[in-house]
Amino acid sequence: MLALGKLLELTLAGREPAEKTQLTVEGVRMRWMGEGALEVRPP
Repeated sequence: MLALGKLLELTLAGREPAEKTQLTVEGVRMRWMGEGALEVRPP
């Protein structure tokens, strides 16, 4: 699973992913907006 897909785990640990933006193989774009906030954009 992509790091940004672990939103709950990262938020509860008080951490942020190394990469703020990631793309899935299907073309979905995930962007870390801040603690507990994830923007998900369809392809």
